[in-house]
Amino acid sequence: MIVLALKNLRLRSAGTITEVYAGQTIDLPPDQVDSLLAKAPDKIRVIQPGFIVTWHSPLIGVCSGQVSEVQVAVIVITEHGVTKERTNIPSAWITKIEEAVG
Repeated sequence: MIVLALKNLRLRSAGTITEVYAGQTIDLPPDQVDSLLAKAPDKIRVIQPGFIVTWHSPLIGVCSGQVSEVQVAVIVITEHGVTKERTNIPSAWITKIEEAVG
């Protein structure tokens, strides 16, 4: 399950420590995601296809679109709000995540 770090955090698992920085995505097992959400719900957010994300593009400004695919470090948007094309957005640009209504 891919999650977006909202704040810098340090993950401990099986004797290793992984530093995750705000804006970075990481693929974690569902049980670890559930544990993190229970302990620190303000530090991570699950991103799934169908969610609506808002991001800040250095060239265009604030944009939003629906997530069609989630990869580590890249969120694939079904239709860019401005260009109307399928597009890849760096996860570090994401400023807001909303579940799709309906």
